[in-house]
Amino acid sequence: MPITSIVEPSRWGYMPIFYFASEERFGGAKGFRALVQACHESGIAVILDMVYAHADFMFPYQVGYDPFFDLWKQHQYEDAGTLHRSPNPMSSAYSNFGHKNDFRMKSVQEFFAAVNQFWLDEYHVDGFRYDHVNGYLDKAPSENSDGSVSWYSRENRPNFVSLQNLSNATYNHSKSITRFQNIDGSSRIIQIAEDLGESAYQLGTSNYGLPSSGYGRVRGARPLHWDYFYSPKSSVEGGTVLPLTRLYRILGDIRQARPAGKSDRHHCFLEVEHLGRKIIVYRRWQEADVVLVAINFSEKDQNINIPFGQVGIWTDILKLVQGWQKFCRSYESPHQAARGVLS
Repeated sequence: MPITSIVEPSRWGYMPIFYFASEERFGGAKGFRALVQACHESGIAVILDMVYAHADFMFPYQVGYDPFFDLWKQHQYEDAGTLHRSPNPMSSAYSNFGHKNDFRMKSVQEFFAAVNQFWLDEYHVDGFRYDHVNGYLDKAPSENSDGSVSWYSRENRPNFVSLQNLSNATYNHSKSITRFQNIDGSSRIIQIAEDLGESAYQLGTSNYGLPSSGYGRVRGARPLHWDYFYSPKSSVEGGTVLPLTRLYRILGDIRQARPAGKSDRHHCFLEVEHLGRKIIVYRRWQEADVVLVAINFSEKDQNINIPFGQVGIWTDILKLVQGWQKFCRSYESPHQAARGVLS
């Protein structure tokens, strides 16, 4: 996920405000440099997730030019090289997740090429993963009769020339950096484009494991306890909290072992969403395999009604995979809903 600065305390990082700054809550510049160094010493490449299609409403180019938003929506500014021009050198008035950065303008193309060069030169990262490239604004969009834009329609797919120019500029810059150089003069830099398919929500390779809608995807804030990273701790209620490193490995094993864990977004449904209580429950399925995922983002145990949806015996697979069979609970559901405790 992105590490550049964001506004909200609980976001995934996909609404950037400062492209040249690492988020202080993740350790800031000093912490990120130390992370990159430690990764390289262990033979691990560091790839940054970069969000260039859009920006947060607090992006300085939006705040500073906001009074002029009504002036540049129409595609009427072109120079001799057919490059789009407007009163705002970065942001367009078109919005999807946030105002779109206008890749029709040379200033935008140069800006993001400079961003990539900065992270390569200053932090020694090994490459970039470009988020939502299907949302790049690099041609005039086709508007509906009511003035709206169907951003995921075929006619509004970008031509990807801007992406090619960005990746080429980054590649050429990397060839001058020793750590990327091959004997034949080529570069080993890594560049990945996400969302080259029809839509960000129809990719078979981007199954994040959460519902495709609902505020529970981004508002389940829970205080970060880095002291839980390697050592088990006791919860407020007296329960044992697994070390995060072990928990993440277990969750990865579960996802690989269960067909439902690899299902796409069409096989995922939000069942419960209590923002005030910081609880979400969602269902994933693939053929006969059905999994209910219940997440408690609060700091205390809570009782909720879990909508199992079908009669049968439900097993706590998290504890089963751990090998803690004596702690493994089975839930016999004679009804389609049952009450459970979330820790």
